Amino acid sequence: ATVALLSSACLALASAGNLMERTNVTKSGHPSTSTSSSYSLNKEFSGETFFDGFNFATYSDPTHGAVDYVDYGTAEGSGLINVTNEGQIYMGADHTTTNAWDGRQSVRLESKTTYSEGLFVIDLEHMPTGCATWPAFWLVGPSWPSGGEIDIIEGVDDTSTVASTLHTNDGCSMYGQSTEGFTGTMETFDCNVDAAGQADNEGCGIIGPDSSMGVPFNGEWALCSVFGQAA
Repeated sequence: ATVALLSSACLALASAGNLMERTNVTKSGHPSTSTSSSYSLNKEFSGETFFDGFNFATYSDPTHGAVDYVDYGTAEGSGLINVTNEGQIYMGADHTTTNAWDGRQSVRLESKTTYSEGLFVIDLEHMPTGCATWPAFWLVGPSWPSGGEIDIIEGVDDTSTVASTLHTNDGCSMYGQSTEGFTGTMETFDCNVDAAGQADNEGCGIIGPDSSMGVPFNGEWALCSVFGQAA
């Protein structure tokens, strides 16, 4: 199975630096996260060619938000995307229209390349925050939910804590697993989207520490990474 890399910016401004995927495979053929392992750069998205690696989704928002996802030409012409002279990537949303009755124009990027495994790193300087924003950086398999979904960075409105969640079908859970190395707090333990006793599609999720999202996050340098493998 393969996963696609997705990123979306809803209302405010989003600025990303280098978006990289690094992989390291052990002799057994399985990826390794050992600190003694070395990683080789497989693909990098940055600078003037950043947007070449992504498709601009134009379908209706599957989570029914008040947003109008636009194509590359529209986004560029409306100033929703840009590459600065310093090579930084700007992605934003329409913040000038007074009454966006059909949804506020924004961008939703999906990587053209799919991956079966890898270490994915995103270097962020600023993420959307405030009322009606829902920024996210996530991975999704080819057949949801059996292919899995990994929400790496997700936050709504003016939250200051990041949510990281795994959504799967039946048979995957965090019950009995050690969470000692986590910097956040496990909120739910069954990754099944139809798990009994949990909200619909809640998955198994971690709430990050204070200042891991929103205004505090934007006020300091931050680097977030995830090691993911498709189901």
